[in-house]
Amino acid sequence: MKKIFIYILTFVFMLGLSGCEMGGGTGTGGGGDTPHTHEFVNGKCECGEVEDTGSTGGEIDNTKVVTDDQLKTPYTDDLKLTASYAGKSFLKDGIGVVTLTNAIDGDTATFKEGGTTFTVRFNAINTPESTYKLEPWGKAAARFTANTLKKAAKIVLQTDTVNTARLDSTGKRYLAWVWYQPTEGADFRLLNLEIVEKSYSSSKASGTMYADALQDADLEVQKLRVRIFNSKVQDPDYDYSETGKYLTIKEIRENAEEYSASNIKVIVRGIVARKNGSYSAYIQQQEDGVWHIGGTSLEIKASEENPDMPQVGENGNWWIGEVDTNIEAVNGVVGQTLYAYYVANLPAGETALDEATWHETLVHNEIDENINYPYIVQDGEWYGIYLYGGFSGQASKLTIGYEVRVGGNFSLYAGSLQITNVNPESIEVINREKQAPHIYEINDVSTLTLTNTQIMNCLVEVRNLRVTGGYNTASSDGFTLYCVDEKGNQINIRVDGNTTLHQTKEGSYVQVKAATDSTGEKGYWSDGVLDADAYGIVNCYEFFVGKTFSVLRGVVGVYDPSDEGQPSKAQVQIMLSLVSDIEFAE
Repeated sequence: MKKIFIYILTFVFMLGLSGCEMGGGTGTGGGGDTPHTHEFVNGKCECGEVEDTGSTGGEIDNTKVVTDDQLKTPYTDDLKLTASYAGKSFLKDGIGVVTLTNAIDGDTATFKEGGTTFTVRFNAINTPESTYKLEPWGKAAARFTANTLKKAAKIVLQTDTVNTARLDSTGKRYLAWVWYQPTEGADFRLLNLEIVEKSYSSSKASGTMYADALQDADLEVQKLRVRIFNSKVQDPDYDYSETGKYLTIKEIRENAEEYSASNIKVIVRGIVARKNGSYSAYIQQQEDGVWHIGGTSLEIKASEENPDMPQVGENGNWWIGEVDTNIEAVNGVVGQTLYAYYVANLPAGETALDEATWHETLVHNEIDENINYPYIVQDGEWYGIYLYGGFSGQASKLTIGYEVRVGGNFSLYAGSLQITNVNPESIEVINREKQAPHIYEINDVSTLTLTNTQIMNCLVEVRNLRVTGGYNTASSDGFTLYCVDEKGNQINIRVDGNTTLHQTKEGSYVQVKAATDSTGEKGYWSDGVLDADAYGIVNCYEFFVGKTFSVLRGVVGVYDPSDEGQPSKAQVQIMLSLVSDIEFAE
């Protein structure tokens, strides 16, 4: 009896398999006998079968890049803003109307309420990075957030009532639910939730007031298998190549718009000229030299992209790679490298340099008609670029004066060149013999304009700037100084929040504990009172007003004050990073 029961079960199981093979699932299409595997396009197979995605997004082809319009948002459509915001303040009451000043990335923006500008980190989500670091779908998420908030008729920020923390882990950014009104009179929509439904973030909403909606939406959108939930479809804005393209900083600057749009990965080398906090830096590079013989330019760059060292060809001429210079190698031997030629033709009694040291002697700042072998002439121009690496601990590799080779993604931010996704593994120190950074002396600050691209991103020195005013950045310890030179020309000096300007007890100025009337947080500087450590930190523009910089050094960049709620359009500014780069007039 037991054997008969087993036979029956086996027969039923085999019949089930046969049914699967002949029926709808993954078997034949249209009831034929030929096995058929469904290939769904736009949710349908050629046999007529409709794909069950189990989602609320409709028919989605998850083998291709989808658009925002293709992704439905039923959870966002259904959720309503029920709390009253009329006459209330987000900063004081936890809910209130604000205006957008700048959309930073997919989950961070700065807003203004009254006269106060502040940064907000969106509650319960974490979109891919698109600023100091680039990740797949980061730029797309940032565009979606920016476009949504810029077009909104009204924006309301709301503090969570379950998890009542007002600030994130940095202690400088408010946490908020971001409600927006698409058009005047329309229902408010919760942007945090909509970002999840657009597959730009999973839900991090556990223990918050809107946890149910975000978590349910998260489960549904994962079934769509698009964007961050599908590793097989690549983000068209992201460069997935493992290695970068060797480029000079000059080449990057000349093709900045194109390279930024394609998010190209690059590898550059340069001298660390300035640090910005412990995780970012500014490097500069002299344009690659050109090979010369005597007074003749061979019009071949001596660079990492063209690393070939000259040698004597079979016809007795100097060759560089596959290029015949058509210039005879006097006293040269066929097949001889340039270094071997140097050693063989040393004057009597002179000791040969090792190859690495000798190589440095090849570089000249001007043409020398008396040299009858190949040498390199620099063009004298210097170019710079910023490195942003996040909190990745590569500070020791970015020592000022070191020459480094760095890889990362290139992007253009408000006119400034920058390389992001920099990490310790992508930085190689190629020369630890510290070199003095190159500084351009500027005698007339009126030449520092947006149209003067030659000086952009360069390290400069200016003199006799008088500080007339400025403003503090509410979201950080940064500030901006308004300055004029002796001719009345105006220029702004920017001090980033990561730049620590300080004075010890030996200095003539120290920090005063008294707070400003406007924020209750920022400290003044004046003669007199030291803090507990006999150490003062400048974190407000008021300290500088009325003073004159006899010397000031910094990097020329571009800044748009409207990003922080200030009037005016984008303008050139000088970015200060070292306290030793300023000298006060007596």
